[in-house]
Amino acid sequence: DNIPDDSKGVTTDAVVRWSSFSFMGGLIYATLENGRAYGTGFAPRYTYGYVLQFGWLLRSYVTVAARYSYYDPNVHYLHDWYHQEALVFNYHFAGLARTLKIEVSRTTTKAAPKTDIKSWGFVILVQILF
Repeated sequence: DNIPDDSKGVTTDAVVRWSSFSFMGGLIYATLENGRAYGTGFAPRYTYGYVLQFGWLLRSYVTVAARYSYYDPNVHYLHDWYHQEALVFNYHFAGLARTLKIEVSRTTTKAAPKTDIKSWGFVILVQILF
């Protein structure tokens, strides 16, 4: 069987901290040619996305961050995508060994041919390092 299966991708991220401020950014780009699933005449799928986050260390144990992310799993094909805005509050206790994270986010999803779907998210997370 000579049906091609090929995928290629690039991801990168960067984190910068200056004084009490931080910045994080990430990027993903990939192609998928899956002849088995879609037939040999199917055009490749392209995936693209990024995330940007800005943070501020208010005290040695409290950080606040704002994040924006965008992802399109089928560029030039289904015209579906999503983006998310989030506010994050982190409270560190016992040094950085324990963190309480509270996050509120709003996600907008576009799923052609439907209109935008908006949803809210709320996360409470306790992280414990051993």
